[in-house]
Amino acid sequence: MGPDHETDGTEFYEVEKLAARTTKYRKVVYFVQYKGYPVEDGEWMSRKILMQDCPQLVVEFDEQLRKRERQNDAAKAAPRARRAARRAKGKARTPTRSSTTTSTPLATANADGTGQRRSSRLRSATGPRPDE
Repeated sequence: MGPDHETDGTEFYEVEKLAARTTKYRKVVYFVQYKGYPVEDGEWMSRKILMQDCPQLVVEFDEQLRKRERQNDAAKAAPRARRAARRAKGKARTPTRSSTTTSTPLATANADGTGQRRSSRLRSATGPRPDE
């Protein structure tokens, strides 16, 4: 398959769509896919060249990209807004598993139900400790 048309010895191919945008060497470039050619035959072209040859495609692609970025930003902001609203209402934040600690309280009911405080030190079954 050859070029779509030729002007002054320069071959021109019809652009199907702009598929991606990135920066290389501080310049904005777009991945161009050509009509009638596989994706592998596409190429990265600078914004400057594309604005001369197909400015409408560049403007439309940038508008769509900004729209998608706004939607993504809104989706990310929604959970933050819910958390802020929950805090404003006075509801406590649900602790995560890693932030909760479990400890055994020292004041628990004994077998006889007296509820006396247990000592954290063990006492010998044979009698009092030597320092007592």
